[in-house]
Amino acid sequence: GINAEYMSTCNRCIMRMDHHCPWVNNCVATRNQKHFLLFLCYVQSQCWMAIGVLLASFLASAQPVDGEGFLERRDVSRNARRKAMRTARRAALGKISDLSTISGWHTVSCITITALALFFGFFTLVMFCEQAANIYGNRTGIENLQGTTEPGRPGRESVKEVMGRPSWRWLLPLPPRRAQVKAES
Repeated sequence: GINAEYMSTCNRCIMRMDHHCPWVNNCVATRNQKHFLLFLCYVQSQCWMAIGVLLASFLASAQPVDGEGFLERRDVSRNARRKAMRTARRAALGKISDLSTISGWHTVSCITITALALFFGFFTLVMFCEQAANIYGNRTGIENLQGTTEPGRPGRESVKEVMGRPSWRWLLPLPPRRAQVKAES
């Protein structure tokens, strides 16, 4: 039979609907499931990239000054320490006027943004794994909730239907070539 669901939010019938995604304000189904998977991959890679850049920024601001470590105890006056930190920050971040007022905020913002990036990175990883398992198992999120599924077919065919045949096109938000998918099945 035909597997279609009426979606009141979108006001239309959707073939093999998986779920309605508030992130993209659209239903995820047969024709856009590949795009949704790529969206999850792009968000996840951006999260890990942000963590890497923030870590590099944080470590750059904590670089040793004059051969001594950032966290080492030194018998230096407070003003000399501040001046050394300003010099290190200017060297790491370029010439910016007096950074001493934002050093605490730099640390707080690095930690906050890293926590958010970790949260969204793991969230999109879980969503990606669920979507990949559903595609490979030839089922939708709605079928999982209802406890029903279509008659089995090889996972490889389900992946081809969503992603197209394996090629560099898998990495880009291009629609799969439907004629090739049906001809090879």
